This record gives sequence, structure tokens and C-alpha cells, in this order.
Amino acid sequence: MEKPPLPSDEDGRVLAESRSDTALVAADEEGSAGADGPEDDRPAWDSKLQYVLAQVGFSVGLGNVWRFPYLCHQNGGGAFMLLYVMLLLIIGVPLFFMELAAGQSIRQGSIGVWKHISPRLAGIGYSSCMVCFFVALYYNVIIAWSLFYMGNSFQYPLPWEQCPVDMISNQTVKECASSSPTSYFWFRKALDISDSIDQSGEFNPIMTGCLLAAWAIVCLAMIKGIKSSAKVMYFSSVFPYAVLICFLIRGLMLDGAIEGIKYLFYPKLEIWGEVQVWRQAATQVFFALGLGYGSVIAYSSYNPVHNNCHRDAIMVSGINFMTSVLASLVVFVVLGFRAKNIALDCVVANVARMAGMATTGSSEHWWPWFNTSDPKSVTLQDYREWYSQYGSLLGSNLTDCDPDREMSKVGMVSALPHLVMTIIVPIGGQLADYLRTHNIMTTTNVRKLMNCGGFGMEATLLLVVGFSHTKVIAISFLVLAVGFSGFAISGFNVNHLDIAPRYASILMGISNGVGTLSGMVCPLIVGAMTKHKTRDEWQYVFLIASLVHYGGVIFYGIFASGEKQPWADAENTSEEKCGILGEDELANETEELYRTGGQYGAINNPHAGGPNGGGAGAGWVSDWDKTEEYVQPVGTNSYLYGGEGERELT
Repeated sequence: MEKPPLPSDEDGRVLAESRSDTALVAADEEGSAGADGPEDDRPAWDSKLQYVLAQVGFSVGLGNVWRFPYLCHQNGGGAFMLLYVMLLLIIGVPLFFMELAAGQSIRQGSIGVWKHISPRLAGIGYSSCMVCFFVALYYNVIIAWSLFYMGNSFQYPLPWEQCPVDMISNQTVKECASSSPTSYFWFRKALDISDSIDQSGEFNPIMTGCLLAAWAIVCLAMIKGIKSSAKVMYFSSVFPYAVLICFLIRGLMLDGAIEGIKYLFYPKLEIWGEVQVWRQAATQVFFALGLGYGSVIAYSSYNPVHNNCHRDAIMVSGINFMTSVLASLVVFVVLGFRAKNIALDCVVANVARMAGMATTGSSEHWWPWFNTSDPKSVTLQDYREWYSQYGSLLGSNLTDCDPDREMSKVGMVSALPHLVMTIIVPIGGQLADYLRTHNIMTTTNVRKLMNCGGFGMEATLLLVVGFSHTKVIAISFLVLAVGFSGFAISGFNVNHLDIAPRYASILMGISNGVGTLSGMVCPLIVGAMTKHKTRDEWQYVFLIASLVHYGGVIFYGIFASGEKQPWADAENTSEEKCGILGEDELANETEELYRTGGQYGAINNPHAGGPNGGGAGAGWVSDWDKTEEYVQPVGTNSYLYGGEGERELT
């Protein structure tokens, strides 16, 4: 292709003027915040405090109050907190700042920002809006539950404090007596669940009214945009902190609160060696800051262009983290109180056992110095001190009543299968790579071995679980079954890269989508099959699950391949199907972009295309236009307050 002639000095002057005019037109059309642009056309926050409260109110939520304390409790307390802070600084704050800067400079919502960057990326903006819609659905359900409980909390005694009495038999409801008052109120009064999943149940007018009230509150807060929502922020963002502080003050007065705080901040650094902990910490960073939802971009778009978003990113992230710590303190002081009470009950039970033991002869030397005739007068410290010296002499009749053990109790049994699977996945991957790199097996045979072997063993072990007779055997083989699926995961998930490297992400999305649909349908089927929760019903469930596994193993063993497929070969695909631009088309588009000033992705400054501007057109110099070494002119920092001279970069 023949290069265009080099521009003359006169052409350069005309080109610079045309760029400046183009930038002004673009700024006027898109409502950008240039110096002379129509910045007032975009609504703005009345004060910086309103904006900060809006960002804090969005980012601080259930993830800080519910999820963060749970993750700290599950993953080593202070060690997880340190890991979270590190990932927050490395990943969270930079991404949060990027979203703030994008919304503030382009002054549009999520859809408009991605369209401004590239029209082909508009789908990301629409996707973020859909995510916000789904989040609003389940958040309003939780708000409806909260309104329901708040309304019932004005009763005395509280309806979930004790079991109700059957009006006919004048006795306590049997279902409540066999479970607990709180569980009965939740399932039978709040949710009013049906007896089985195939029954729709009756209309629940009270909960429906609470849900309508929740949506009405949302609509009233948004009816006038930020003018109405900003006023709501003063209450919705500040009131939760007042409640948490009140809970913390009350919790600190409880016996055992200090032990709970010590448990929270004590670092168990050995937990850093587990990959699962790193994944959960990174997930919590994204979840807590609300990255990718588009709301951060929308809130910052109402700011002045020269707002200091560097400081905002650090400040909001810091407030978010401190809120998580505050909520964790509230949770752990209650956990410490609960663990202390359970330990004291344990002491009373053990001392009562000791009171019936003989105290004559050789047994007198280990007899405790505290009063065994009054178990409630024995302190936890005295009992544990005595138990550490003589407890082993009494066999297994007594326990040490350690409160730390009560605090560390989590659902380890339910997490054990996936923990074993997490350990097996990297082992299976290393084994598969070893078989391939040493030419022991072909790629196709390795994939078949890992996938068919893993799922085949899982199917066999599920049969054992279904027809086992003891709880220990069932749990053990269920752990092994899920663990063996790790070989299939490590051998199958990379198969997309084997057969179609260019389309691996699309294939993975299709397979994950089908898997998600099955995960949504299977609980409904299992619920319909196990209405009475009998042994025979569950045996049929495990039998069908095993047959589905065996069917997949047979199908994969026959049709699977580990070789690159012809339809995925770039050499066999035309440029028209690939959407690849030819050299002439690429040159024409680049020349057109250069000629019009190239405002994509630039801050809409009226002088962006000028000789001293910061626009894309000023900084993009094509190869055939370089007559001498190009030096970037002095720009301005758009995020600092003050005049042009104060914002000049040196």
C-alpha cells in the first residue's frame, strides 16, 4: 500500500484546528465535562459528603456484615484479615479507582462508559445492569424478611422465643418441640413453606405486603434520581453504623467477649498455604467493593471532572474494610459469650459426674480442691487447671471444656468432600501432564483416562453411599466420591483448549451453562423423589445419579478427542468468518481516526485535540507521519482541584 504524503506546516495547522473543533463538538454532543462544555446538563451531588455516603452505602452491605465474619471464622481469623488487606491493596483499590475515574471523566453510566470506550463493548454495560437487577431481586427479599421480623419484634414475648401451644390439644406444637422455636417461626410463620417442593403452598399475604413495602421504599428513594436518593443516604448509610456500635457496646459487656476478640485477631498463618483461602479472600474483595456492577461508575459520573478520585478510592475502600472489622467484632464477641456459656455448662456436667466418684484410698491425691458438691460455683479456669494435671487419669468420662473448641466449630464435615477434591485437582493435573510430556499416553487417551476414571469411580462410590448402613461409611465414601471427581475436573476442563484453543472460552461457557441448568433442575427432581425422606427414596436418587455418571463416562470414552479439530483451525477459516480486517481496511480506519481527531477513550476536554491537549488524537502518531522524534507535550492532571496552572504536570 502506498503511504500518503507527509503533511505540510499549513496542513498541520489546519489539522490541529479541525481536531479542536471536533473535540468541542464531541464534548457538546456527549454532555462531557470540559471547561466550557455543558457540565450542568448532568445532575451533580449537592456535596462531597452525599457522594461518599452513596459509595459507602453501596459497597457496604451483607458481604461485610455476614460473609466477612464467617470467612474470618473459617479461615484463621487474623491471618485471613491480613490476606484480605493485602489483596484489597493489590487488586481492590486499583480496580475501584479505575471505575471511579471512568465514570467521572466520561460522565455517563455503565452502558455509556463502555460505549464510549468502544461500541463493541456495550454488552458489558448491559450485562452489569442485568446483574444489578438480579441483585435487587434477592436484596429486596431479604429486606422484606427484615421488615417482617421488625414488625413481630414489637410483641412480648417474642414469637420466636418459645414454642406455640396447639389450641385444640392445649399442648406444645410437636414440630416446634422437636426442632427449636426460632426454626419453627422461620419456616412455618415467616416463609410458610409447603410440605414438599411440588406443592406451591398458600398465598402469604403478610410476606407479600412486606415485599411490596420493600420495593416501594426503593422506588421512593429513586423517583427523583440522586436528588431523592442523596437525602436517603444520610439515614441508610449512617444508621447501620449506629446499630453496629450499639451491638458492640452491649456485646463487650458479656462474659467471654474478650476471648472472642482474641480468637478473631489471633493469626494462624499456616492457613496461607491453602489455595482455597486465597480464592475466598479475592472473591470477598470483589464482593465487598461491588466491582463490576456498574454502580460505582454511575455514582462517580455525577462528580466534577476534576474531583480527586484517587483519595475517594482509598477512603471508600478503607471505610469498607473498617466496617467489615466492626461487624466481625460484633459477631465474635457474641461467639465468645456463647462459647463461654457452653464451656461453663460442660464444667457443671463434669463436676456433677465427679461428685459421684469415690474419694478414698489412692484416688485422694487427684481429687480437686474446688467444691464438687456445688458444680455451679466452680470456675472455668479452676476446672481447666485441674483437668490439665489429672484429667487423663479418669479416662474419657470427662472433657477439658475448651471454649476455643466451641468457637472453632464450623461445618467441617460438609466442607470435607470439596476440601479433598481441592487437594486432588492439582495432583490430577500433574499426573496428566506427566503422562503427556513423557509420551506415555496420547492427549486423547489422557483426557479419557482422567475423565472416565474420575467420574467412573465417583459413580461407583455413590452406589456404595446409597446402599450403606452406617453414617460413618456413608460420609467416608461420599468424601471419596467427590474427591475422585477432582481427577475428572483436572483432566476435562483443559479439553476445550485441546480441541479448539481459539474457542475455548465459548465452549467453556456453553458447558458451564448446561451444568448450571442441571444444577437448577436436579434439586427439584430430588425433592419430588424424596417426599418422605426414606432410605428407599434416597437409594433411587443415588442409583439414578450413578447411572447418569456411567452414561457420561461411556459417551465421553467413545466420542472424546484431545486433538485440535479442523473447524477450529485458523488456516481453514476464512477472514470473512473470523472478522479479520485486511491491511487496506485497517489502514483506512486508522487514517480516518487520525484525521477526525480520534476521541475514543479520551477525556472530553475541548482542547483535547489541540497542540497541548491530552486527547487521543494528539498522542497518536502513525508511522508514516513521523518526521522527527515525537515528544509528549505537558498535560494536566484532571483529578486535582485548582486552576490550570496548579494542575500542570511537571
